[in-house]
Amino acid sequence: MALAGARTWRELARSVRRFFSEYKRSKIGMTGLILLLLFVAAVVAYPVIGEPEIVNNWLRNPQYFDGVYPKRVPPCWVSKFTGKSYSTRQVVNGDELIQAEEWGSAKVLDPVTGEAREVPKYTYRVEFEFIVDGDVPPREVTLEFDRIAYNVTLYAPNLDPYRSLVRSFLSTGYDLNTVALMLCPEKAGGQVTVDEIAYCLYLKDLEEKLRENLTLSDLVKAGLMKRMPLNVTKLYVYRPDGLVLKFITPQRPVSILEAFGTNPFSYNLTRGGTAGQGAGGAGTTGVKRVKLVEGLLSRKITVTVNGEPVSKLIASGAVEELFNVTITDASQIDLRSLVFGENLTAVVLEKKANVPALKGKYRLVLEISGANVTEASFHVSRAISTGACYGLLGTDNMGRDIWQGVLYGVRWALIIGLLTSVISVFLGAVYGVISGYYGGLVDEVMLRIAQIIYSLPVLPLLILLSYVIKPSIWTLILILVLFSWPGVAFVTRSMALQIKESVYVEAARALGASDRRIIMLYVFPQILPYLFASIALSVPGAILAEAGLSFLGLGDPYTLTWGKILYDAQNASAVLNGMWWWVVPPGLAIALVGMTFVFIGNAIDAILNPKLKR
Repeated sequence: MALAGARTWRELARSVRRFFSEYKRSKIGMTGLILLLLFVAAVVAYPVIGEPEIVNNWLRNPQYFDGVYPKRVPPCWVSKFTGKSYSTRQVVNGDELIQAEEWGSAKVLDPVTGEAREVPKYTYRVEFEFIVDGDVPPREVTLEFDRIAYNVTLYAPNLDPYRSLVRSFLSTGYDLNTVALMLCPEKAGGQVTVDEIAYCLYLKDLEEKLRENLTLSDLVKAGLMKRMPLNVTKLYVYRPDGLVLKFITPQRPVSILEAFGTNPFSYNLTRGGTAGQGAGGAGTTGVKRVKLVEGLLSRKITVTVNGEPVSKLIASGAVEELFNVTITDASQIDLRSLVFGENLTAVVLEKKANVPALKGKYRLVLEISGANVTEASFHVSRAISTGACYGLLGTDNMGRDIWQGVLYGVRWALIIGLLTSVISVFLGAVYGVISGYYGGLVDEVMLRIAQIIYSLPVLPLLILLSYVIKPSIWTLILILVLFSWPGVAFVTRSMALQIKESVYVEAARALGASDRRIIMLYVFPQILPYLFASIALSVPGAILAEAGLSFLGLGDPYTLTWGKILYDAQNASAVLNGMWWWVVPPGLAIALVGMTFVFIGNAIDAILNPKLKR
């Protein structure tokens, strides 16, 4: 018996060698095998040829790409077919930028005494030079700060409402200490003045307003602020044609609250460590990106005209100086064309968008200055001109590199396809062999169960189960396996019915071989070739099923697959917006992997099934 089993497996080994000898002569089979090896090589080499950091932040931290990579741009090679050139991405490290900090002194009015006094003054300046080398200008220009730390003392607040409140209490007969006890207990118990109580009330009111995340406009309307302590005093863009766009000037400063969105009095950002917290301020870690087009220029500021606060864009500063036109809303003008456009008259007066860029060297200058600054430090770690094209396959609406997503998705396509097909084919084979070998009632019951599962509408059930079960890639594979095995079971059952009637099986049974031994040594070796072909031919269906569910939004939201990329493209109306590079590559990748396994499966089937041979 042992010798018979050994002979069976030796014959199987010879059959495998003959199979590979014939497989090498199959052109489509070798094409499929070469493609499969390329896909496997892409998976293995991804840490070297890919950028894992992009994939790590793809789904969980989309802010990683904001201002660093261009959004919604095509691959750079399309310029060869479109007839227009695209500006390329440029990154300059902080040590290559011109950065300077300077300390001096300034005179300000004391908020309590009203007397002029000398206080420290801080100034920070950074310059970034970059080249616009295409007809299409950069999507964005970004300064990435890895250090923003400052503490300033309030000065020139609006104390008049609070003085009036204190005097109204005094007019009713209360003395100053009693008023202080009622309104500001920490000031009671000693010599106190009206201005000290008023200043204490002001600080309490201001702290409450800041907790509400109000803008400077709200603070001005609330009567809390006359002047801010720390401001952006320069935002200039020097163009190649000699024109200087002065968006912010020392005569028209903008509060750091309005420009950067940070606390105007205390802020502490550090990279890679825990930042401290100043009075009334918040600490944070990491980096802060200050964008030019979608950030600074599109921010609204509040200015006083005839005693009334008026809102307008920061970009309006340069437009008013050049054309005497005020910009109150970003929809009134194409800000990108305002900075880089060759014809500014067409941009401002004719309201034209997507004006061809003025090529050449640009210089961005940003200056921050403030008086009564007790401590301050600013540093830009890198400056980025994002460009108007990117990489091999462009970017999506968040600036994510489509090529990296498609390349990384290969692993999940192979995992989903192979794991689903291998498990489902194995389960179907075991189920079918047991059903066919034992026959009778066992066969009848098992056959009916398989027929019921086979007749169920798979896609609606997959959609329903995806809603009921928490979506994950592993539960999705499990669901696909549950509905994929009956087809294999039917074929292996019919094969087992034939094999069990063979002479060598009858001889083994007569010699006392157990059912398990007969199945393992005589039945399974005969159906293995069919199983290999089934595994290869089942892979495309599993990949398409996952892609379909992900496209409908029912896939794993935390796994980057080709279906997930297509789902995001659908949500962003990529086809309607002409972003073909977002849709075509993952679709082609799905088709190519499917074709790979169809080639392999058909080649195997043609070798093992003599009727298919020519």
